Amino acid sequence: MAVTTMISESLVFVFSRGLHPMVSRSFRAVVVALASLALSAPWQAFAVDYTWNVLAGGSQAWTTSANWLPNTGAPTTADDTANLSVGLATNLTTTIGASDISVG
Repeated sequence: MAVTTMISESLVFVFSRGLHPMVSRSFRAVVVALASLALSAPWQAFAVDYTWNVLAGGSQAWTTSANWLPNTGAPTTADDTANLSVGLATNLTTTIGASDISVG
């Protein structure tokens, strides 16, 4: 009986102080750890398939977003693809503006 009473009194003491501070600290630690992990993870660019959108030909800049579909930018990463198989009305001259682009 004395052991049961001591355990009961200990439980009452623990619950009377509340578990909230312990849970709160643990929860904050987990949130901080997950946020740190998310912020330290390297951002990964995803490949985009671009299609040339200026059928009139002429002199155009490679990096102009309006020259491509989707109109969200220009092919600039190694994973991007540039579809230039479109029916041009005249010859096309484009200024690529970079030295590290490979064709093939």
